Amino acid sequence: MLKTESEGNFEKVYLEAKSASCMLDKRRESRSFQNVENTYAKTVKEAIQQSGGQVICTAGKENKMETPLIRYGETVWEFVMRLARYLGTCVIPDIITGRPNLWFGMRKGSHIPAFSENRFSCDVKKGEQTEISYQTESRNFYKIGDQTVFLGRNMRICSVEAIFKNGELIFTYRLKEQDIYERIEHNGFAGLELMGTVEAVYQDRLKVSLDIDRGISTDGYAYPYYPETGNSLYAMPEKGARVALHFCREGGREGYILHCLPNGIRHQTYSTDKYVDTVYGNSVHLFGDSIDFFQKNSCHLSLCNENILFSSSNKLYISAVDEVKIKARRITVSTPDELNVCQG
Repeated sequence: MLKTESEGNFEKVYLEAKSASCMLDKRRESRSFQNVENTYAKTVKEAIQQSGGQVICTAGKENKMETPLIRYGETVWEFVMRLARYLGTCVIPDIITGRPNLWFGMRKGSHIPAFSENRFSCDVKKGEQTEISYQTESRNFYKIGDQTVFLGRNMRICSVEAIFKNGELIFTYRLKEQDIYERIEHNGFAGLELMGTVEAVYQDRLKVSLDIDRGISTDGYAYPYYPETGNSLYAMPEKGARVALHFCREGGREGYILHCLPNGIRHQTYSTDKYVDTVYGNSVHLFGDSIDFFQKNSCHLSLCNENILFSSSNKLYISAVDEVKIKARRITVSTPDELNVCQG
């Protein structure tokens, strides 16, 4: 952005420029990275290259993910920055190539001449760790990551600012012995559920293809299955079943399968409604006011509070010791004791 202002016989020029890495901070998307054998560096490269950028990783090359990483409603820049802060490092944009490139981790720069120690300022930031930085000026341009000796200690350039004033371009550098970065957590995960389809079952764990991946293979991670019923009465979901991946904490690292959802349920459902469906088309539906049994498309039995409803596409035979009452379009069977229904 270029802006000019006239002031007397002088023209003021305001120039704002951005690195091409800003292209990585525009589009918010969601996807999962479930191969826990991958390193952070490999995951970062995959995420950035899919968005048309390139990265040089100086950090994360030895750190395995250990747990799946979920990018949820984040730009690539936000996601990569979050991973960098988790490792206690930084992300540095490239300002030379004109393409959306960056460094994951501190850039390994050159050794440069020492700065003048006649004039500088010191800033102390207190927290879990005390961070001390120094600000000094120079007419020479150096890059973030370049190393020098200042006040008898080895230091690195962590940031640089430039100002053009009175015909001179002056650079202000911030020097540190070691950068301290606070973690950035994604607060949108607590209570979040992501829908997916079971790919494989391993004892009490499930590999899931999440909808947010839109069919992209993620080398699925086997998430634990913790149903609401506890470990007493439940059946493991089968391949092809729809499930919900639940997160109870921020960060998206501790996910587990909480619900196995029925297929083809069209009416309104509630949290109290429970379903048991099999791959053979048989199912049991447990509602607040009824229990329904289904045998594919041929038989339906519903046990309600006041009556029993039964329908079948096959023949029904009714037999009783006493009277059987038959009404038009619907058959009502009354019994003071018990009712046995057999399908022939």
